[in-house]
Amino acid sequence: MDENYQLVVSGRTCPDVFQKSDNLEINSDDLTDVDTPAHLLKQALSHFGRCDYLFANAGTIVSGKIEDIDIEKVCGMARLK
Repeated sequence: MDENYQLVVSGRTCPDVFQKSDNLEINSDDLTDVDTPAHLLKQALSHFGRCDYLFANAGTIVSGKIEDIDIEKVCGMARLK
């Protein structure tokens, strides 16, 4: 990773993919939790003193017959988007 960047990354697989360094904070919080975005921002501000950009690219999918799908999972999918 370029030393000019400071990143907070979050995702289920981030701990397996990235190694923590001075310019990289790794987080695996659940992005469907309403408190997670604020926590990620606080993490960036705490470690790096600022947040210049925020990229949100998260998603889940629920599929199946309408009569078989768990409505709470569908709602969670919509809230995450």
